[in-house]
Amino acid sequence: MPSLADFVKVSSLITGPHAYIMRKLRVLEYTILSLALAPSCFCAANVYNFENLSLANLPGQDAWSTTAGFPSQDYSPAFIYEQPSGEQGITVGSEDFWSLMRVNNSSFSFPSWSGNETSAAVQFDFRWNRADDGNGFTVVYGHDANGSGSLGNGERFGARYQNGNFRLEAFNTSGPGGSRTGADLGDVGDWFRVRAYVDLSGTSIFKDVFLEVKNLSRGDAVFTSLVDGGVADERDLTTPISTFDTISINLNKGSELDNLVIANDVSDLPEIPFTQVPEPACFALIAGMLGALSVLRRRGRESAILNKYIQSK
Repeated sequence: MPSLADFVKVSSLITGPHAYIMRKLRVLEYTILSLALAPSCFCAANVYNFENLSLANLPGQDAWSTTAGFPSQDYSPAFIYEQPSGEQGITVGSEDFWSLMRVNNSSFSFPSWSGNETSAAVQFDFRWNRADDGNGFTVVYGHDANGSGSLGNGERFGARYQNGNFRLEAFNTSGPGGSRTGADLGDVGDWFRVRAYVDLSGTSIFKDVFLEVKNLSRGDAVFTSLVDGGVADERDLTTPISTFDTISINLNKGSELDNLVIANDVSDLPEIPFTQVPEPACFALIAGMLGALSVLRRRGRESAILNKYIQSK
């Protein structure tokens, strides 16, 4: 592929009526190529994005394990897959369900709490690929206080998607939430960024809860608030938040998950770039545009040669 220097050199040789148009066409061609081929590159210390794992079943990799007592049916495990963008995430089969958990370790650890924080936040990217609603996902962060191999009976916080609604998860209950369709959040197959955070002000009490969702596929610039300060459960924590060290995930029927983030405060949550990969039809359109530009460029060269010939006479 010609370099930008080659582009400038050749463009400078073109004279006559086609010169201006040819230079603009070449700029457009390079713009299209850069948008189509630009790699996605982003790293953040507190983002767990599955990039260094093998394209295989997730349980057994990097301290991920299947939740105790699961599965009760013959499901296939959650597995690492490569997204069209080249990034890696986790998913399950279209008829499968899987529950996993991972405890912080030296390989990767979410930020710890001292117990004096005034808030706590969890964020992740999620895609639900089924037209029929159901339990798309549950993502919570907490502590397995009784060593059961599950956060089912422990105190935790996070979010879930169930029957068309994004909902808060606080303690062992499904808290307030908001509808995907009712809030016009998007369609099945869209990528969403889900953000849940809780108020810890006072004596380590889950006081107020907040839930926000942003449609990444649609290119939303801001989050839509689904829960704004609704009281989840005003009670003292029997398990101090300073002990929280375990992420737990449930995935259902083809749902996909990526970019897990736990933070001491919502202001610490990063704005992770989202790579929107064109559909096959878009690739065909780009190829067609580049082909047309190639034809015009060739004609421009012929015009430039003709101009030079005429000027030499």
